[in-house]
Amino acid sequence: MGPTGGIGEAAVVEAADVSGPVRGHVVGSAVWRPGTAEPLRWQPEVVSRDLPDDIVHRVLADGPSALPPASAVPRRLGDVDRPYRLALSPPGSDGLVCLRATTAGRPDASGALRLRLAGLLVDPSVIGSAVLRPADLWDADIWSMDPGPRPGRDLRRGSLDDAGLTAFARAHPDQREVVLAAVSSTMRSGGPLLVVGDEPAAAAHWAWLVGRLLLPVATWLLPFSTYERLVAPRPAGTLPFALAGVPGADASAVGAIAELGATVLGDREQPVRGGRDRWVLRSGTAVSAGPWARLAETVVVLDLLPEVARRVDALAAEVGGAGARRPLWALAAAVLLLDDADDLTADAAALARDEWPAGVPVGAPLVTRVLELVREHAPPPVVAAPSARPDAWWETARGRVPADAGESLSRTWFRLSGAVRRGVETARERARERQAEAGDLPSSLLSVAALLDDSPALAEDRRQIAELAREVLVPAVLDRSTDPLRDGWEPVADWLWEELVPELEVAPQLTDGRGLPGTVLSAATHEWLGHRSLPVGPLTVAALQRTGPVEWERAAHRLHVRRGTDVTPLERAAAFLAAVSFGAGNGGTPVERWAGRAAEAAYPHGSLDLDTARVLMEVLPADIPFAWVLGAVLQRTPPGAVTRAAVLRLLDREVVPPALQRLIEWHLG
Repeated sequence: MGPTGGIGEAAVVEAADVSGPVRGHVVGSAVWRPGTAEPLRWQPEVVSRDLPDDIVHRVLADGPSALPPASAVPRRLGDVDRPYRLALSPPGSDGLVCLRATTAGRPDASGALRLRLAGLLVDPSVIGSAVLRPADLWDADIWSMDPGPRPGRDLRRGSLDDAGLTAFARAHPDQREVVLAAVSSTMRSGGPLLVVGDEPAAAAHWAWLVGRLLLPVATWLLPFSTYERLVAPRPAGTLPFALAGVPGADASAVGAIAELGATVLGDREQPVRGGRDRWVLRSGTAVSAGPWARLAETVVVLDLLPEVARRVDALAAEVGGAGARRPLWALAAAVLLLDDADDLTADAAALARDEWPAGVPVGAPLVTRVLELVREHAPPPVVAAPSARPDAWWETARGRVPADAGESLSRTWFRLSGAVRRGVETARERARERQAEAGDLPSSLLSVAALLDDSPALAEDRRQIAELAREVLVPAVLDRSTDPLRDGWEPVADWLWEELVPELEVAPQLTDGRGLPGTVLSAATHEWLGHRSLPVGPLTVAALQRTGPVEWERAAHRLHVRRGTDVTPLERAAAFLAAVSFGAGNGGTPVERWAGRAAEAAYPHGSLDLDTARVLMEVLPADIPFAWVLGAVLQRTPPGAVTRAAVLRLLDREVVPPALQRLIEWHLG
């Protein structure tokens, strides 16, 4: 029978009311002895009547994930009879999800712990307007008793509330923004967010926050786990959760998963800002906030979360489960329904337009009001949408038609976006003729690129758009009079930017060194690019070698023009290379001083340290002397093994000027 025993000894109780979302429940127990690592063997104790054996086995087949760490003691698993693990599974083939709570009792005389698992089987398709969300049940009293519904007994919430969330976020500075950004990426098919540490409540708090911003039914389709063991190597793609807490005992297993697409956040980690709406985590992963995450953070900061959550619930009463598979729209719609949030209206309207799902009943009063506000405040193509089925039009125009559309996919979006299609057809001709009205061509091109995903059916369309973009968009990006924000350009699609970078890397404006670092592109263009081509991660030789003129320009702009206080070491090093390139393009400075001038600009007031200098020395072209830069660092660094190694590398690299000989000899010992 695998990890469970027979069902015959279990107490059979009446099934839940099958007209509601809870379709049954199972309670099981297992004994765990500290120091053992064998999977838990759950024995069924209470089972809903008429619940098929295979479903019971599915609920109880939870051995490795809930296994306590080998060194665990009861107080580290949470309060006695309170869950240390609350996990929501993805829907099974029958459409049911299972919400499991695992609790630990007091140890017996031998030190063994009796663990208890209670599972509720829920049908998300009939959640409807019910406002209870799975994370609401984190530490609810229901788990200390038979959890099945009974006449007169409701599923009551646990202790998580707005005040507790505020206190939790204050104790975990800057984590909320990262969580919102990472989970919104997961909802767009990104990798999971793993919160590592011995605080299961961390993942519970974050799951509760995200759930407040989604329709209730959507939260039952967003799997999470407050405690997930990684007792064996598990690629990120095999973790069935959007958000999971991982005990500190498994921290060593998390690194490989991060490399495969997961975002890893220590429960006590304070993320480092790597730019506007961008953070760099201890693992080296960079996280960027998209429109949903930015709007969500603003709602929380302005103390609008309770009011927005009430409007999300009001929307749920109107639409039920419609639109649950596209969960990001509900936050935008709720913000639009606020009485006094004019500053957020434009962002919310644009997000609602871009994320609007098919199937939402457009005749419902609140939905009708939201659509009116979107048409009023969001830019086209909403105005051009057929009035009878705006939801279907948006769904198709954004390239999200059903997978079986096949070969007609590209023809579909071109047909529904006629104005943009005409712009594409004339783009090449206008660009070549350099007509005055060609200024609108980049905007048209970006609108088309935003419609294209990575579907194989659109490969030829992407190739054609990329070819046009090299002719039309690259010159516009390099034109210092360009103001994408003024001209209403959409953000450049990531796939298209990757196609354009090689073309920009060889553009004379970025390679001849004649423009001041950070000013080759206009400030507005830098702002429009957002996170794209900003160097990300820790400063290493390999990371710096992967940068090029585009990354150098982007980093130099943040350092010298924006004067950001959160410039990362890798960005500062890239700005140094930009300054070296500028020195190379201006013949008035002797080559011996190119690196020195660049170091003074990137590392003012003698802030260049020895470790950073060694990285710069390895990446700097061999024909550009580095001796004066390293000499300045050595003058303020005591001799030692590290300085000796740096000097030996310098002597291997270049001829040292006579004026530095005594300093070199001092460090050689």
